[in-house]
Amino acid sequence: MSASAKIILRKKPNTKGMFPLAIRITKNRRSTYKHIGHYIDMDDWDEKNLRVKKSHPNAKSLNSLLSSKLTEVNKGFAKNETVRLVYVLPKFSLSNERRAVLELNEKDGERNIDLKLSHRYINNPN
Repeated sequence: MSASAKIILRKKPNTKGMFPLAIRITKNRRSTYKHIGHYIDMDDWDEKNLRVKKSHPNAKSLNSLLSSKLTEVNKGFAKNETVRLVYVLPKFSLSNERRAVLELNEKDGERNIDLKLSHRYINNPN
């Protein structure tokens, strides 16, 4: 699962002819847009550097806002990131009164997980 975020200027203008600033979040090839709430003229947008041009009167504050919003979104990626773990054990079976316990300990971390599996899932996995 890869995710990315990019600052963009949406191409659909409002009634005043101004274009909305947004962050495009792409996850699993699906894009969603988080609007910043500010609108600028197309001429004030630097497409190459993905920034508001200095010609805009509030360029410095808008660029600072965009950077902070992008950082906020990228931090959210790190928090919600999941890792899929596949571990294959040699074939074995359990009697009806037994259960398998798989213990996972996070290296240099605080989380420990005990996964308890009954004989039904070991002997008849499907």
